[in-house]
Amino acid sequence: MKTLDVQMDLRADPLTMRIMNPYYWKVEDAPSIVNGVNLLINQNRKATLGPLDGRVAAHFEMGNTSYFVTTNTLYVPRLPEVDPKQIVGRRDMRFGPDDPVLWPRLYSDKFCHLPAIPKAPTDAENPLSLMWWNPDPDDFVCPASGRTLTRGLGRLRFDWYAKLAALANVLLSEHDRYLKSLTTDNLAKPPLLLAQLVERLRLSLERLRIPSTFIQMVVGVTTVQREYLELTGLLRYMTKYRPRLDGIADPAADTTSPDNCIGCFTDNPRIAQIFWKVRLPCWLIRPLQAFADERILKMVVPFAARTFLEMKPAAGFEPVPATDRLDERLALLHHCTENTPWYRNPFQVVAAASSSGSAGGQLARDPPARTVSSTSKAHRSPYAGSRPQSKARGSNVNAKVGGSNINRDKFVAFDSPEMPMMIPSWFLSRLEIHRKLFGVLY
Repeated sequence: MKTLDVQMDLRADPLTMRIMNPYYWKVEDAPSIVNGVNLLINQNRKATLGPLDGRVAAHFEMGNTSYFVTTNTLYVPRLPEVDPKQIVGRRDMRFGPDDPVLWPRLYSDKFCHLPAIPKAPTDAENPLSLMWWNPDPDDFVCPASGRTLTRGLGRLRFDWYAKLAALANVLLSEHDRYLKSLTTDNLAKPPLLLAQLVERLRLSLERLRIPSTFIQMVVGVTTVQREYLELTGLLRYMTKYRPRLDGIADPAADTTSPDNCIGCFTDNPRIAQIFWKVRLPCWLIRPLQAFADERILKMVVPFAARTFLEMKPAAGFEPVPATDRLDERLALLHHCTENTPWYRNPFQVVAAASSSGSAGGQLARDPPARTVSSTSKAHRSPYAGSRPQSKARGSNVNAKVGGSNINRDKFVAFDSPEMPMMIPSWFLSRLEIHRKLFGVLY
């Protein structure tokens, strides 16, 4: 099956799975003196670490400025490498470092729950590891697999679907219990995004049972995974981290290290103090000249996203235009996969001539699935693909005088099988003309 042959490339180098491999998370030591500044000068000072100190720290250059990063974790990731003008779909049908469930982003007040998203477990036996699993052609039930008679399309293998659905149903039950715990006197009202993520997760699971191409099946799986992880992060924020921020004691909190969440970057000491209090990972970035009396226990080499994540663009997926504003990019990610075509567009019709010279129309070849922006010029009109066909049929069109454009005679019946024979509004207008000219009563 051609679709399967093309998509084998998706598994050529499954970099996303490296975030679940403890080998790649080995911390390397780094020099302590940077540009004459000894960042470990207070290492042996007898004092308890605070939110502005660092269990580890790292150094990096940006432009012509040196920065140092302190954190309450034992590792330091690099800032995500993204294109400020667009969001790019990757070969694994994810969004690489732009994806907040794969790599920490800068803190955003509007999306303050994202740092609470679970971090990928390095234990493959952990049930949650399913949310970073990459399906391959063997997981696609289709005629080529010998397990179905359906022609052209297929579905995710049922055992994998059952595992995804089981985890999702547990999370949805947790959401229902959270809503029941709220009372009219409780000031912690659920955010609107909570209901939206719940509905999206339910609908995405349902769509996974619809026959589709292999590409769309993979997009459907990664969509379920992303929505599951973001919903988990939002529920954790509402039930665990927000109460901690409000000063409600949590006996389960680990006072020695932050929880196993994805965390965030910030250049604001206030945000670092908040994350220290609620026990979430945070990487505080400051210019090197701002170093004063912070206590740092160890210097390490920061990890690069390209070491863990798939960075090569997906073939046939158009980049989505975006800005460098973080809130807008995060909001746009919620809509990228929702706008991916599911089946071949029946309006994309082209004229084709047979080898014998006789003219005949046929549907265009199935275009590759792609992430579509609402501003994409190619999709402003669903009838754009039929224009070459109307040019080829001179008997049904009238040439526009003084120009190269060709407009269809609107009173000639359609000859395309996808369109109705007559538009009612046009038909009624012709009846009105008959009334006025001949006085015929209808």
